Formats: sequence, structure tokens, C-alpha cells
Amino acid sequence: MFELENGKLIEKFELPYKYSPKDFIYSPLSEEWYFICRSYMRIDRFSQNGKYLDTIFKGDIQNDSLEYISISQNGTIYCSSPSNNKVYRIRKIEE
Repeated sequence: MFELENGKLIEKFELPYKYSPKDFIYSPLSEEWYFICRSYMRIDRFSQNGKYLDTIFKGDIQNDSLEYISISQNGTIYCSSPSNNKVYRIRKIEE
């Protein structure tokens, strides 16, 4: 993960070896990152500085075709599956 500082990219944090995120989002409510990981078929939660915290969803992401992740203002996580024309409510972030 990189960030832009004074017009230059600097590394924010490094994801685990062979971790291949499909999509991710940062929650200012919980100050955590949420990644859809296609290689391990799960949705993982990371701390603000990139430390793995836990897996919040583990399933058949390839068959569910989860591609995008979003967080509502009240902290509910949603994922979409465009190929199946579905949106899934994953869970609400606890404050």
C-alpha cells in the first residue's frame, strides 16, 4: 500500500506474501482496512498500519464473485457481485 507525499509515492505498509486483493476500503469509523482477498477467498481486516487482525468472511468468493467492497456511514460492510447481480451485507463494524 502506498501513499502520495509531496508528489511522490511512499510505501504505507506491505501486505502478506502472495496476498492478492481484489478490492479494499478504509473505515474511518474503526480506523481499519478491509480487503477482499481472491487468493485465499476471504475478507480480511487489517489495522491502520497494515497488521492483519482477523478474517471477517470466509467462503466461496470465486463462486460468489465478490468484486467490490463498501462501507456505509453507519459502518455496515457491503460487497457486490456484479456477475450475479447481487449485493451482500457482510456485517456492521462495532465502534
